[in-house]
This record gives sequence, C-alpha cells and structure tokens, in this order.
Amino acid sequence: MKFLIDVQLPRTLGNFLNQKGHEARHVLELPSGERTPDVEIWKVATQHDEIIVSKDSDFFYRSQVLGPPPPVIHLVFGNCTNKRLMEYLELHWHSIEVALQVPVRLIVVGKDSMKIWI
Repeated sequence: MKFLIDVQLPRTLGNFLNQKGHEARHVLELPSGERTPDVEIWKVATQHDEIIVSKDSDFFYRSQVLGPPPPVIHLVFGNCTNKRLMEYLELHWHSIEVALQVPVRLIVVGKDSMKIWI
C-alpha cells in the first residue's frame, strides 16, 4: 500500500509505514510542501493511488462528500506526543491493514476505537 502523510503529522510516521512494508511519503515532499492545499493533496493521492493519513477533519468531511478514491485514515488522538501517536498506531495497525484490504472510504482511528466507512 502507498500512503501520503498530511503536513501536521510527523515525518517519522513514514518510517513506521515503511517498516510495515508500505510506501509512504510526506506532504512536505510535494512541490508546494506545507503550503499544498487540501484539494491538491486529494488530487495527488488519487493520481498516485495513495491513502491519505491525516489529523485534519477537512479530509474526514471531504471523504464523506466525495467518497473514494482516495481512502482516508483520520487520526483522532487529540494532542499527544509523536511517541504516543506511534503507540496508538501500533495498537491499531493490524486492524487498519485488514480494513484496507477491501475498498474503504474512511477509517477513523481513536485512542481506543476504530470506525470504518465503506
């Protein structure tokens, strides 16, 4: 699987995804970097068959209105350290990978929960 990590998430998330056997790049690697508008991130992810990973609720709403592609993983952990973010992802990662085996519109991942929209 290929992932596009939104700007407000740490670049180390890419390392985590690579270690899980996936391709990942960060929005900062796009030509406009941190100034890339959400509509462009959506377009790039669609063109490159990438899954958007974001804490930004705009992608949650965009996926509700437009649907896939691209699929969106919306992280709702609140304010937490990068270390804690990775711990939460590790806790849910197997379930996220299983969910992504079928066409999915949106996965919302919280500290103790996960919800999937198909």
